[in-house]
Amino acid sequence: MCAHGASVPVDDVWKILKGTAQPPAEWRDADFDDSTWLEDEAPVGYGYPTIVTTLSDMRWNYSAVYFRIPFELEDTYAVERLVMTIDWDDGFVAYLNGQYVLHRNMPISIDPPYVVLASPPHAAGVPETIVLDAFIPALRTGANVLAVQVHNASKSDEKFFFRAKLDITTRIEPFACVTSPVCADKGDGNVLVGWTRVLGTALDAIQIREGDEVLVEVPGNALTALVTGAAAGNHSYRLFGLRSGFDEACYGGTCEVTVSAVKNFTRGDANIDNRLTIADPIFLARYLFQQGSEPSCLDASDIDDNGKLDLADVIVLLQFLFNNGAHPPAPGPYACGADTVLDELPICNYPFCP
Repeated sequence: MCAHGASVPVDDVWKILKGTAQPPAEWRDADFDDSTWLEDEAPVGYGYPTIVTTLSDMRWNYSAVYFRIPFELEDTYAVERLVMTIDWDDGFVAYLNGQYVLHRNMPISIDPPYVVLASPPHAAGVPETIVLDAFIPALRTGANVLAVQVHNASKSDEKFFFRAKLDITTRIEPFACVTSPVCADKGDGNVLVGWTRVLGTALDAIQIREGDEVLVEVPGNALTALVTGAAAGNHSYRLFGLRSGFDEACYGGTCEVTVSAVKNFTRGDANIDNRLTIADPIFLARYLFQQGSEPSCLDASDIDDNGKLDLADVIVLLQFLFNNGAHPPAPGPYACGADTVLDELPICNYPFCP
């Protein structure tokens, strides 16, 4: 896991596969099942005095070894720097979540077969440090993997060595920010975003962004914000705090949400028969006062659109139908549409609207 401003080394225990046969192409992917692989500490090899895990059977039998090290990230957006330090004998190819990163001393750069020999030979002892910032987009929230295949120059080689470390540095915020954003799909394209205020945090405003677009901006002392008009599907919302005197916003984290499709309905059609008649207030009154059937679309029966069903809904509908009363709030009473006011009523099941 990575906290803001932290440098996290990924270098301890590796999964190891001896290259006696060609592994499946998925071996370098984060979700590959490596449960049958060996597990041990680096440096790995033979013929060097600093070896921790010795491959005593490698010489004459196989020339390649495959390595995987999984690691978790809470939030890839916070990653600011990615640096790999590696020491090897004789050649290697490295991958991050299945994506080719770089190679050294190999005649084939991407996915060389297990029988390919390194060239030219390279002795361990002088580690190389490589900045991999260009590959930060290959990281993902949750499970990740650094995978490296290391090859000897020949099966008869008297030495083999591998050790690598991946340093992940996250950004340092310019000032204290809010934390722990949580997203909740509220239906009809509405997403409620909440967060936690850190003691001592003083912000002028808080923004909810998707990508580079600012969706909502609320006062700095707010604890929630409502995103409206969200398309159905998966969304990733990022939280930022703004403070006067600072050019850079603080980053408060990301929350993921799956937004349900907007459900259209006609307000006033309480009994769901695609008509507005005296039958609708009667149906609603029976539900409220005579243990009648529950409306299958509660929003359609919320005639005054206040988020609850009560006698006022019956009265408003009767006045509209028979006393020239005001039209019920949209959508309706003779058109389809989505609820424009956030409430706790469940998403509608109304069969007569697309």
